[in-house]
Amino acid sequence: MLTTAEISDSKNSSGKEQQLLRSIELNGLKGKEALFSSKEMQGIRLVLFSRNQDLYMLMVGANDSTKLFGTNANRFVQSLQLTAKKDISFITYTDAEELFSIQFPGTPDVNPDGFSEKDESNRHLHEKILYKRAAGSSTETMVKVLRINEYGDFSNDKELMQNIYEGLRGASVKESLQHIDTQWLQHPAAIVTGKMEGGIQYELRMLKRGGRLYTVWYFDNKLTYNAIAKDAFFNSFALLPYPT
Repeated sequence: MLTTAEISDSKNSSGKEQQLLRSIELNGLKGKEALFSSKEMQGIRLVLFSRNQDLYMLMVGANDSTKLFGTNANRFVQSLQLTAKKDISFITYTDAEELFSIQFPGTPDVNPDGFSEKDESNRHLHEKILYKRAAGSSTETMVKVLRINEYGDFSNDKELMQNIYEGLRGASVKESLQHIDTQWLQHPAAIVTGKMEGGIQYELRMLKRGGRLYTVWYFDNKLTYNAIAKDAFFNSFALLPYPT
């Protein structure tokens, strides 16, 4: 780490303190340590560590820059200990109304604000949205169900699926979008994958059964995107039998 002597050496000919940046290692963590000043404080010591997609920032400020590396300041910085992240705990969510089950990384939010995409073209449809972001993670999961009635068929399901696809085309990084028509759980389906700005990678599966269109979503940061966890999420999705 920077020392008091180095602080003194960092002043230029005018006596003004220059910015310093050093690579450091603390308790097995590699990071950066910076020293600079502001109008409010003569000295600021900033320490940064990263783990996966998480950034940890420690800051010490003092009107006397020699105190930035005093006993109290060093005790504070050196006390940082990162604990192991807990494994994500999945629960089985069963929806008797929309006839499906799936494993979410915790209890999902039902119809959260800002997630609906209903408009004049599909106002006759019943929509249900379930969303859950895994605690302490960038993993996001979601299921949307559009239902016209219990047993009838959509007349415009292909149009709805195409509208979803076109919406993703506009939100995705150019040339990252891929679309495959397939069968899933013995029903007509489509798989869409792509990347969004900000390093988000996603997979969407759309499945039509009778009067329902299911869209199942998995999002994560591209740096931590786990194909095994993604496949486990989709493989947990199951359709329930129609009530008799």
